[in-house]
Amino acid sequence: MSVGFSFLLLAAVAVVFWKERPKTKESLQICGICVLMAVMGLIVSGGTPAFQAVQALMQAAAFACCVLRLRGERKDRRRRAERLRHCRRARRAPGNGVQPACGRCA
Repeated sequence: MSVGFSFLLLAAVAVVFWKERPKTKESLQICGICVLMAVMGLIVSGGTPAFQAVQALMQAAAFACCVLRLRGERKDRRRRAERLRHCRRARRAPGNGVQPACGRCA
Protein backbone atom coordinates (compact mmCIF):
# COMPACT_ATOMS: atom_id res chain seq x y z
CA MET A 1 0.00 0.00 0.00
CA SER A 2 2.69 2.48 0.96
CA VAL A 3 4.83 1.86 -2.12
CA GLY A 4 1.86 2.18 -4.46
CA PHE A 5 0.70 5.40 -2.83
CA SER A 6 4.25 6.81 -2.98
CA PHE A 7 4.48 6.04 -6.71
CA LEU A 8 1.07 7.61 -7.20
CA LEU A 9 2.14 10.73 -5.30
CA LEU A 10 5.36 11.00 -7.29
CA ALA A 11 3.49 10.70 -10.60
CA ALA A 12 0.81 13.18 -9.51
CA VAL A 13 3.37 15.78 -8.40
CA ALA A 14 5.22 15.38 -11.70
CA VAL A 15 2.01 15.93 -13.69
CA VAL A 16 0.96 18.94 -11.62
CA PHE A 17 4.48 20.39 -11.80
CA TRP A 18 4.56 19.96 -15.59
CA LYS A 19 1.06 21.38 -16.04
CA GLU A 20 1.29 24.38 -13.71
CA ARG A 21 4.95 25.39 -14.12
CA PRO A 22 5.54 26.93 -10.67
CA LYS A 23 7.46 30.21 -10.62
CA THR A 24 7.70 31.28 -6.99
CA LYS A 25 10.14 29.92 -4.47
CA GLU A 26 7.36 28.80 -2.12
CA SER A 27 5.64 26.76 -4.82
CA LEU A 28 8.89 25.07 -5.77
CA GLN A 29 9.56 24.26 -2.12
CA ILE A 30 6.13 22.71 -1.60
CA CYS A 31 6.58 20.58 -4.74
CA GLY A 32 10.00 19.57 -3.45
CA ILE A 33 8.52 18.55 -0.11
CA CYS A 34 5.98 16.35 -1.91
CA VAL A 35 8.69 14.70 -3.99
CA LEU A 36 10.81 14.16 -0.88
CA MET A 37 7.86 12.59 0.93
CA ALA A 38 7.23 10.26 -2.02
CA VAL A 39 10.89 9.21 -2.18
CA MET A 40 11.00 8.64 1.57
CA GLY A 41 7.81 6.61 1.28
CA LEU A 42 9.56 4.39 -1.26
CA ILE A 43 12.64 4.02 0.92
CA VAL A 44 10.77 3.37 4.18
CA SER A 45 7.95 1.25 2.81
CA GLY A 46 7.48 -1.14 5.70
CA GLY A 47 5.86 -0.71 9.04
CA THR A 48 2.60 -1.31 10.78
CA PRO A 49 -0.67 -0.60 8.99
CA ALA A 50 -1.23 2.36 11.31
CA PHE A 51 2.14 3.86 10.30
CA GLN A 52 1.35 3.33 6.63
CA ALA A 53 -2.06 4.96 7.03
CA VAL A 54 -0.54 8.01 8.75
CA GLN A 55 2.13 8.19 6.05
CA ALA A 56 -0.51 8.06 3.30
CA LEU A 57 -2.59 10.77 4.99
CA MET A 58 0.43 13.03 5.37
CA GLN A 59 1.36 12.53 1.72
CA ALA A 60 -2.21 13.32 0.65
CA ALA A 61 -2.23 16.47 2.79
CA ALA A 62 1.10 17.63 1.34
CA PHE A 63 -0.16 17.01 -2.20
CA ALA A 64 -3.36 18.97 -1.49
CA CYS A 65 -1.26 21.89 -0.23
CA CYS A 66 0.88 21.69 -3.36
CA VAL A 67 -2.14 21.74 -5.68
CA LEU A 68 -3.82 24.59 -3.81
CA ARG A 69 -0.66 26.69 -3.84
CA LEU A 70 -0.10 26.15 -7.56
CA ARG A 71 -3.73 26.97 -8.38
CA GLY A 72 -3.47 30.17 -6.34
CA GLU A 73 -0.28 31.11 -8.14
CA ARG A 74 -1.96 30.51 -11.52
CA LYS A 75 -4.92 32.69 -10.51
CA ASP A 76 -2.56 35.46 -9.40
CA ARG A 77 -0.74 35.33 -12.73
CA ARG A 78 -4.05 35.56 -14.61
CA ARG A 79 -5.23 38.50 -12.51
CA ARG A 80 -1.92 40.29 -12.99
CA ALA A 81 -2.01 39.73 -16.75
CA GLU A 82 -5.60 40.93 -16.98
CA ARG A 83 -4.80 44.06 -14.98
CA LEU A 84 -1.80 44.75 -17.20
CA ARG A 85 -3.95 44.29 -20.33
CA HIS A 86 -6.56 46.63 -18.91
CA CYS A 87 -3.94 49.29 -18.16
CA ARG A 88 -2.46 49.00 -21.65
CA ARG A 89 -5.91 49.36 -23.23
CA ALA A 90 -6.62 52.39 -21.05
CA ARG A 91 -3.41 54.09 -22.20
CA ARG A 92 -4.23 53.52 -25.86
CA ALA A 93 -7.85 54.61 -25.57
CA PRO A 94 -8.77 57.38 -27.97
CA GLY A 95 -10.20 60.43 -26.32
CA ASN A 96 -9.68 64.05 -25.63
CA GLY A 97 -6.09 63.65 -24.48
CA VAL A 98 -6.95 62.73 -20.91
CA GLN A 99 -5.60 59.38 -19.80
CA PRO A 100 -8.10 57.37 -17.74
CA ALA A 101 -6.77 56.31 -14.36
CA CYS A 102 -7.06 52.64 -13.54
CA GLY A 103 -5.22 52.58 -10.25
CA ARG A 104 -1.87 51.01 -11.10
CA CYS A 105 -1.35 52.48 -14.57
CA ALA A 106 -0.10 55.90 -13.53
